[in-house]
Order: sequence, then C-alpha cells, then structure tokens
Amino acid sequence: MNLLKASAALLFMLTLSRTAPIVLFYDFENGQVPNANSSYPNTTPPTILTESNGNHFLRMTAVPQDCGPIFATTCPRTREELLMGHAPETSNITTTYSFSLRIPSSNPSGQYNVLAQLFQGIGVPRVSGKTIWLGSQNGRIFVRNDLNQQTLDVGPIQYDRWVDYSLAVYMSTDASLGLVDVSVDGQHVGRLTGYATLKDSQYVTDLFLNVIDYLGVFGVVDFDNVQIKHGRNSTDSYLKRPAIINNQGRERKAHPQRQPLKSATAVRNVIE
Repeated sequence: MNLLKASAALLFMLTLSRTAPIVLFYDFENGQVPNANSSYPNTTPPTILTESNGNHFLRMTAVPQDCGPIFATTCPRTREELLMGHAPETSNITTTYSFSLRIPSSNPSGQYNVLAQLFQGIGVPRVSGKTIWLGSQNGRIFVRNDLNQQTLDVGPIQYDRWVDYSLAVYMSTDASLGLVDVSVDGQHVGRLTGYATLKDSQYVTDLFLNVIDYLGVFGVVDFDNVQIKHGRNSTDSYLKRPAIINNQGRERKAHPQRQPLKSATAVRNVIE
C-alpha cells in the first residue's frame, strides 16, 4: 500500500515537474536551518521548532538590539535574515516563490516589517537591492515592487494560523513585461504590472526570509514549505494536496495537517 502511494505520488511529481520544475524546496523536517552561515549574529538566531503534531517549521525573531552596522541597518531598524536560494535563470521567465507564513498574535502593535524579499546583485553595489517583497504594516499584509514602490494590499494579518503566499514573478527589465501575480491560500488576490521586476538581467534573484522592522519593534514570524519553481502553480494550492514526494525524496507536508499556533519545542539550532 505504501509502495503504491509512493509510486502514485512520484508520478504526480514527475507530471508536475514537466510544467513547473521545482528548483528549491525546504520543509525543515530534517531539523536544520538552511544556509545558516548566511545569518546575522542575532540575539535569537533562526531556529527549527516542532508543533505537537510533529510538524517542523522555521521561527525567526528580531529584537530591538538587532540593529546597527553589524546587521547592515541604521538603528532602530532591526534585521533577522536567512538566504533561501535562487533559480538559475535570470530573466524572461516566470518564477514562482511560495511559502507558508504564520504571525503570532503575541507580537506587539506598531510593526512595519519586511517578511520576505527578492534581492538582486549580492556584492554588486550598482544593482544590489531588493526588487519584489512581502511586508506588513498596520495589521495588514502587502506586496511591493521596490523599483517603483507600486504596492498591492493583500489583506489583514491572519494571526496564529498558517497562510500560504505565492508570488508568480515574470522576470524582466522591460516595464511592459514585468508582472507579479499574488495568491493567498490558493486564491489570486491581485497583481503588480507596468514596471520592471529586475534591476539587471545578468544577475540571479535570491529569495530571503526576513524579520526586518523599520521602527525597531520586536517581532516573531514562522515559515514553512518554502519553494521556488519555474512557471506558475497550476492551482496555487499545492499545499492543500495530499502529501507528495518532494525533490529530495521525502514526503512533502500537506496543509490540512498543520495546526494553529500553540506550544512549540526547539529541535535543533545549527547557528554557531
């Protein structure tokens, strides 16, 4: 029975990969923080926690002391940041960035956060900077193109529950082609158009997960099921499918099994 299930799941993944190949996927089930050496020396480093149902997820925390030159900020702006990776293609292709996000209601009010960002030109000052990013302010989530400040409000923060966000970005320096389609829990909620989504077509676009607060307010954010793939999600609801085999040969977690925020236990912290 298990072999039949695995075979069916693998066949589904092979079919899916022909239309939208998965470039990167992290479900954190191995208890490790990916690219841990890319992190800043935060008071509370990125940590893998476990829910009561056994699900592993990434928790990121920024405190008011996490600011200043060592964090590449000017106080009071805080920063906790983790590099996820990038797709190899640099332009003229649609790349979809998906992740599950949970914001605890215990966070204080007054936050103005960067929660996830696409960033080009690491180490290349003339093009270095974020392009498309997802943030929160005044209790709402938004997506912004930092190249022209065009902003899409995608709804209120849904505290203490997992919410799936998907950004399908057509990578282009041509303003007439640049496009960002945004989906929340599998439902298309809007798009950004009419401006470039790349600074320079020569450089890859990296995905970073963040807790950056412009006002220096304490913040905690949970992440899970981080994925980069070519093309669009066929339904923008891949996390609602039954568990399937991911690109590392392990079962990918299905959305319904994950729980609202309760207690969580640290599993392993690989930050030195």
